[in-house]
Amino acid sequence: MTQNVLAKEWLAKGLVLFESKEYEKAIMAYNQAIRAFPQNAEAWEKKGEALFALEMFPEALSAHNEACNIDQGLSLNATSRSAWKGKGIVLEKLGRFKSAVNAYDEAIKSDPSDTEAWNNKGSILCRLERYKESIDAYDSALGIDPKNVKALCNKGKVLMDSDRFFESITSFDAAIKIDPNNQDALNGKGTSLLMLGKYRDALIAFIRETEINPKDILAWFNRGLALTKLDKMDDAVVAFEHCVSIDPQYTKAWKNLALILDDLGKHEEALKAYKQVLKTNPNPT
Repeated sequence: MTQNVLAKEWLAKGLVLFESKEYEKAIMAYNQAIRAFPQNAEAWEKKGEALFALEMFPEALSAHNEACNIDQGLSLNATSRSAWKGKGIVLEKLGRFKSAVNAYDEAIKSDPSDTEAWNNKGSILCRLERYKESIDAYDSALGIDPKNVKALCNKGKVLMDSDRFFESITSFDAAIKIDPNNQDALNGKGTSLLMLGKYRDALIAFIRETEINPKDILAWFNRGLALTKLDKMDDAVVAFEHCVSIDPQYTKAWKNLALILDDLGKHEEALKAYKQVLKTNPNPT
């Protein structure tokens, strides 16, 4: 049996173990594959994925580096693209965002039609506040797949972060047209409408989201804000009470609840809510 054939057998065993979430055993199998054929880039890459699953991020990066180094100078292929994407994910986890962008660029160089790599690159560029480049990355993903809901939602979020609320709504609406129950799109649209002062329309989006996911605390909080702006205080109380029932440590919800209860003349209930504000945040600014 040749070393390469032996390596493939160990690799196959590792893949089965990984699918069974037996990550440590999978790593042992990948190590055997690497020992049999050290130039097996796929074994290094899969070892990196198993190490990532165990939250051993520096070790995962080292493994992905080996995979990428093996492929350097060779014809770019699926293994190379996957290894560079894996490296980008690890680098992002380690907070090395600029290096992560470079890794995704290498993945895209291998396959310019890889929408996942474009999406991941756009996400990191947004975190770096390089909004124009981030939007360009999402547009590249959408140029490949116009119905890519993830890219539409992510683009909407960047536009929203850039205070381009009308454009963000257009992006979220496109996502909702494809997937009417998409929570990111509904929340994003509602938030953009809230920022534009279109409170009734925002409320409709947040109500829809809380119907889909009754435990979405952010949607309940924003629903409370919209109701407050519409002067529907009793309904706002219900929304904020729902927030703190999901997360009793949600200081902002307690604070809004206390203020509304005070305005409604329910001073004893308001006092209890104020006490919760101090309990959840002993040093408010």
